[in-house]
Amino acid sequence: MVTTGGDKARSYSGDYMSAGKNAEEIVIRYLEGEPTVERVVDCRDNPERQDQEIDFDVFLKNEKKIFVEVKSDAYLGKSGNILFEFARINHTVSNLEFCAVRGWSIRSRATHFIYYAPAVESLYIIKTPNLRTAMQEYTKQARKNTHFDYVSTDEIKSTLNILIPISFVKEIKIVKLNFA
Repeated sequence: MVTTGGDKARSYSGDYMSAGKNAEEIVIRYLEGEPTVERVVDCRDNPERQDQEIDFDVFLKNEKKIFVEVKSDAYLGKSGNILFEFARINHTVSNLEFCAVRGWSIRSRATHFIYYAPAVESLYIIKTPNLRTAMQEYTKQARKNTHFDYVSTDEIKSTLNILIPISFVKEIKIVKLNFA
């Protein structure tokens, strides 16, 4: 199980990073096996793409291109919710303009989010506008009852998430994995 917390030096190392890397490898394997996919360009080491929160450029056989950001969610498929990272709080940053920044769900330039749900060995593929619209519709309806989740990510960061009931997400594709 992935651990987070204020006593953890950095979230982008150790088990947290391992879970994310595992999800990325599973997604690239899935994409490369899809009959509609021409090729996948791995952008994980590209600083410009990382600033845009994009892991893969995917070229489709119909000559279209999509941009994918991969996430891993240990609770997805069991909780009934999908995570929307709303904000990240930077506790130690000296430039106070960045004391809090928009979460990846908002700032990503990806056209699609692909969440890996290890609890149910599935991928949840969502067009970015559909996730953002789900957040708007859910919070508009729930108002004060919106389910926020505060995560003490590591020693220097915390994250504020909105847990959106999956029923609010339109056109979600769920792929049950059965890799040999």
